[in-house]
Amino acid sequence: MSTEQDQAPRAERAATPESANHEAARWRRKFRDADAQREALIERVDTYQRGEIEMRIGEHLNQPDDLWFLSSFDAVRGEDGEP
Repeated sequence: MSTEQDQAPRAERAATPESANHEAARWRRKFRDADAQREALIERVDTYQRGEIEMRIGEHLNQPDDLWFLSSFDAVRGEDGEP
């Protein structure tokens, strides 16, 4: 690299199609990573909530997981998404 290129304003370098594509790809990767983390957290919360529901219903059923044969997970959660 020449020193002229090193001293070129960042905006000029960012304006090149190659660097714009590189930056767009970087943001797409960040988005995919964040989306995967979000999905993992949703799954984790769902697992905890299922456990909470089964614990509560365990007082009334011999096999708490039988509840899932009778109802869906979304049906036993309230409007706010809480069990």
